[in-house]
Amino acid sequence: YGSEPKKFFERYDRDKGGSLSVAEVSKLVRGPMRVGKNDMSDEELEVWVNMLDGDGSGEVDIEELTSFLTKPSESFQNNDSKVPQNDDDETNKKKKKKKKKK
Repeated sequence: YGSEPKKFFERYDRDKGGSLSVAEVSKLVRGPMRVGKNDMSDEELEVWVNMLDGDGSGEVDIEELTSFLTKPSESFQNNDSKVPQNDDDETNKKKKKKKKKK
């Protein structure tokens, strides 16, 4: 992510609020990272942001992003409760529909 994580982060923090919203993360993921909606749906991206969001603010700050980039498994272990667990959640419903179409 370049020579300095803070500069990288600030490049995508469009509103300069000190954290990345789901929309700002989406621009990063869909743009430079080239992750298409077939690879990660908008709903899955929102779940991912929520998992990275250790303080429950609804956004990802530089510490949360850096923690994920340096120790990804620890980032997710701390936020397991944010992962949808039942078959009734919207993401799982959409995945089931896709499987049925195939």
